Amino acid sequence: NLKIKFKLFASLSKHLPEGSVGNSTFIEILADTSIHDVLVRYEIPKDTVHLVLLNGIYIEPEDRETPIFSEGDVLALWPPVAGG
Repeated sequence: NLKIKFKLFASLSKHLPEGSVGNSTFIEILADTSIHDVLVRYEIPKDTVHLVLLNGIYIEPEDRETPIFSEGDVLALWPPVAGG
């Protein structure tokens, strides 16, 4: 198992598990977990996630189905930002 930091911003933060501090928490995942698997586990609809950063690096939508995590990674998710 790997322990990673999981951060959700704006409207996505409601999906964080109980006991989360601010907009982040630590979660345990299996080594073969993908970003998509994390979305499913926390019931985050794929179409509500716009920006995905792993350790500050943007992950393209087509790479979100492949296991890419290492111990201590930081996964941060943002919804599409409405501007104006």
